Amino acid sequence: DIDCSFDKESSIEKVHDLTSEIEHVIRTQIKNAVITIHPEPI
Repeated sequence: DIDCSFDKESSIEKVHDLTSEIEHVIRTQIKNAVITIHPEPI
């Protein structure tokens, strides 16, 4: 589980793109990782 803080003004699309990129980076390093990202507005 990962809690990530994002600017509350960020669009859902932007947050989705960023969390997808984070997941991709983790998966390239840890194969078969189960990843849950919780975006939190700040």
